[in-house]
Amino acid sequence: MDIQRALSEAYDDGTLRGSKLRAVQQLIKQRKIGKVQGDDKRKLSGQDLLRAYEHHTQQQRALVRRSAMITQRLAVLTSSLRRLLADDHLVTLVRAEGLRTIPEHLAARVAVRE
Repeated sequence: MDIQRALSEAYDDGTLRGSKLRAVQQLIKQRKIGKVQGDDKRKLSGQDLLRAYEHHTQQQRALVRRSAMITQRLAVLTSSLRRLLADDHLVTLVRAEGLRTIPEHLAARVAVRE
């Protein structure tokens, strides 16, 4: 019931309202938060819940940034591979070296028809 008290305290003092409160409740449900950073002697407070929420949202933002960066890199690589495969001389050279196929996931990405 320490968690309920902390949620109530955070709601009452305006620390957690609306979507933040719902997000913290979901976070508690998912992670079953009982103690903050393993500290047994300290009671859970609204500030602790707010810190947990902010940490969680920072992690989500970092994940979104990494995802966007990877998507951009993949687009550059896909475009580059398409250009390389459009060059008949390079394709002939690669086939002469015995490399006749391309991995399925790459072929699907660049829509190569062999």
